[in-house]
Amino acid sequence: MNVEDVLKYGDLTLLKSLEGLKNKDQEKKGACGVWSIKDVLSHLTSYEIMLSDLLGTFLNIKEQSPTLDLLQSSGGEFNDIEVGKRANKPFSEILKEYKKAHSQVMKRAKQIPEKMLSKNGAIPGYGDYYSLEDYIVYRNYGHKREHCAQIVVFRDNLNS
Repeated sequence: MNVEDVLKYGDLTLLKSLEGLKNKDQEKKGACGVWSIKDVLSHLTSYEIMLSDLLGTFLNIKEQSPTLDLLQSSGGEFNDIEVGKRANKPFSEILKEYKKAHSQVMKRAKQIPEKMLSKNGAIPGYGDYYSLEDYIVYRNYGHKREHCAQIVVFRDNLNS
């Protein structure tokens, strides 16, 4: 599997779903339940940062990983906490934060050996039959695709 391509196409799908978004539509509720497109972007940004944290553990990077730690410790509150942290930030700042996190993800993914990417059971608590590649496909790429589809449908409904 080409993890870099999977990450790249997930990113491009997200950016395409946001292309041409009007300022007035960024905070309208209903893109995903009660979330606005800005909230969905905040959510995806937190997951991008968390993935960067996770990839760092495979590279033995000794740094704080508060987003990964929060996901592991907060249970179902992670999304509300992370989206809430960005509630007063402008959309453009959240998008910039997402792009920075994605850049870090790409940089780190390139450094992880293929054997480690495909090794089942490498992620503690994720299951003995799943690899980092699986995690990236399902938890990053699939997750983005799901939310991008919601954004596109929401935007279509706004414009109809």
